[in-house]
Amino acid sequence: FTHARTNSVGKLDVQSGKMELIEIPTPKAGPMGIALLPDSNNVWFAEIIANKIGKLDVESNKIDEYFTGEETGPTFLTFDNDGILWVTLSYSNSVLRVQTGLLGSIISSGMSSMTLPKPDRFSPFGIAVVTGNETQKIFVSDHSSSRVISSDANSNFQSYTSYWTSPSKIYPTTLPGQIASDKLGNIYFPQHGGNRISKISTESGIMTEYDIPTGPLSTAVFI
Repeated sequence: FTHARTNSVGKLDVQSGKMELIEIPTPKAGPMGIALLPDSNNVWFAEIIANKIGKLDVESNKIDEYFTGEETGPTFLTFDNDGILWVTLSYSNSVLRVQTGLLGSIISSGMSSMTLPKPDRFSPFGIAVVTGNETQKIFVSDHSSSRVISSDANSNFQSYTSYWTSPSKIYPTTLPGQIASDKLGNIYFPQHGGNRISKISTESGIMTEYDIPTGPLSTAVFI
């Protein structure tokens, strides 16, 4: 887990209860999202203030950091089935595609940034990948509006679908937050400004919204 107050990544052994905090080399990095590279001992995390993504070797506790660009604000991240790392860049209105094996290579940096075609724009926050029969779809929450955006992993967000929530009863927008997916490929996310939890069936495209009992605003952001 990321631990922003201590600027570290935490490691908890659930069997023994032993907890260890591994300090991030960059001070006040603002660690946010975290993801495990499948079939690997590497944990990756986003540093929203330092504008970096980090890699932690869970055996040696060594951390390597990679710069994503000035004022990009990497927030959440996830891996797809091909081992590609996808990172939301909240401050630069874009999503980063990362080939982690090429980072630090002389030939290629391994990073490519993509955004929506103008005049549309978004503030990417949560992100999840859903694998279908022959496709992989990227779902990104737009934390500046009332929608979640879905795009084929190979389209570079030049073609996409917007899933709009019901209007907020309090704010002009519902501000969708972090995204999680289940084994069936359904998408879940909280509405920070709408005070609801939403579910999108990727099979039918239908969105179901559940009101949070505490209100009018429980400030649900993560899931």
